[in-house]
Amino acid sequence: MNVPRVSTRTALVAVFAVLLGKVADVHSAASFDSDCESPAAASRQYDIGAYYYPAWHVDELSEQLHGKNWTEWELVKAARPRWPGHAMPKVPLWGYEMDDQPAVFEKKIEAAFSNGVNVFIFDWYWHQGKGPYLSRGLEEGFLKATNNNKVKFALMWANQALLDIMPAKHGFRGAAVQVLNGTTDMNTFRQVADHIVTTYFSHPSYYRVRGCPYMSFYQVITLLESFGHNVTQASEALDYMVAKATSAGVAECVHFNGIDTFMRRTPQAGTLL
Repeated sequence: MNVPRVSTRTALVAVFAVLLGKVADVHSAASFDSDCESPAAASRQYDIGAYYYPAWHVDELSEQLHGKNWTEWELVKAARPRWPGHAMPKVPLWGYEMDDQPAVFEKKIEAAFSNGVNVFIFDWYWHQGKGPYLSRGLEEGFLKATNNNKVKFALMWANQALLDIMPAKHGFRGAAVQVLNGTTDMNTFRQVADHIVTTYFSHPSYYRVRGCPYMSFYQVITLLESFGHNVTQASEALDYMVAKATSAGVAECVHFNGIDTFMRRTPQAGTLL
């Protein structure tokens, strides 16, 4: 299927943050479809994107692994100083808030908007056999926030295997337990694409690059592994997402982005996007 696709790659700095996190792709401001501007963005030349890690609410899988009402705030609370002057634990100025609450996300949006950040790129999880994971920060928090028109949002499908590594003990050298695989078959990929197009691409605040919805993959090599390292089949999966967006009247193209972690090791991964 010959459908329009464009792509970029991002060098990933693997540092998580509670609010604003890692800097994402930087695109020309001409590609930012928005009629709102903060004072910090009045003369914007670039879109400033921040990855958002949405582990700050209760998820049933997290409860199965770690106990009732567990969130990654428990790791923050449990931090201890390891040398003189090591200021731990870090206590959030806003408290241990749950990001699946619209009022909580409204504060995050306002903080980003007021300081020139105009795109949130959500770490987004969907595992074969499980479905969505840690999705309520986006779907219940951001998407129901009354001010979500002030910034754009996009997805970075964190399609790596889910490992049970938390809470890890200092000095642990054992093998992590894999809870869910990161690969997916074509049927599941199409189910995911349908959900993404219908739920996210269609939203007026979804981020676009030159009119194309921005869609990122954390591990392109895992996407390729899903289809037996067959570039043609993997490309057909991406084409399905574009075709779905087109048939839904959302857009006639998708801007695919690959996070550059393992692509250098696998030449086929570099040719997919």
